[in-house]
Amino acid sequence: MKTVLATALVALLLAAPAEAASRPSGLAVARVTECATALAAPERHMVTEGRMRTQPRAARLAMRFDLEVRTPGRPRFVALKAPGLGVWNVTRAARQYVYAKRVENLAAPAAYRMVVRFRWYDARGRRIASARRVSAVCEQPDLRPDLMPLRVDVLAAADAARSYVVPVRNTGATAAGPFAVLLTVAGRELPAQTVPGLAPGERVSLTWTAPACAPGSTIAVEVDAEGAVDESDEADDALVRGCPG
Repeated sequence: MKTVLATALVALLLAAPAEAASRPSGLAVARVTECATALAAPERHMVTEGRMRTQPRAARLAMRFDLEVRTPGRPRFVALKAPGLGVWNVTRAARQYVYAKRVENLAAPAAYRMVVRFRWYDARGRRIASARRVSAVCEQPDLRPDLMPLRVDVLAAADAARSYVVPVRNTGATAAGPFAVLLTVAGRELPAQTVPGLAPGERVSLTWTAPACAPGSTIAVEVDAEGAVDESDEADDALVRGCPG
């Protein structure tokens, strides 16, 4: 099956700085104004707004944005490098300085936050104050489908044969398109069955009729055997159990 790697941010869009009339609480504030989740990476984005008020003797105000990410494989936040990040945005002192940073094409599953640094400079370019704020977290869940065989039930059938019943569920967040399911009984591969699709949380039961398998042999199920569905977890597509005695 196709494997999709969780990649880092690859695109950045910068909003132009602007002076705002409202007066935030505190001298420096960082807040997430947008956190858009989506199935397609180009539609996932985060917008963080930094606000700083002037101070006495301040002639220049500066802001810097650094994006951090946390993934299931790396539980601690680490910094991401990309164009437009980690640079100082400087303007003349005004009552308030507002700058918005938009980051796009976010990987999932992952969590993002923005570290915003603020500096105040006097007329001679000397730093007279600084601050650091960390934004709220923008969670990006993996919205892909996830197909899973739940079990294999072996039931008596006519002429000493057996019915092999396999319930399959989509445990993911979005619908899955058509996919094939393979069943192998005691080393014998039975004809594949095709499921036209499954909605999130939906399940379907598939049945094969075949001779009874000898105790000690195995029954194996493989869901999406042809790799037609891009899933959030490919590791749970297979199930193996022993033949009943």
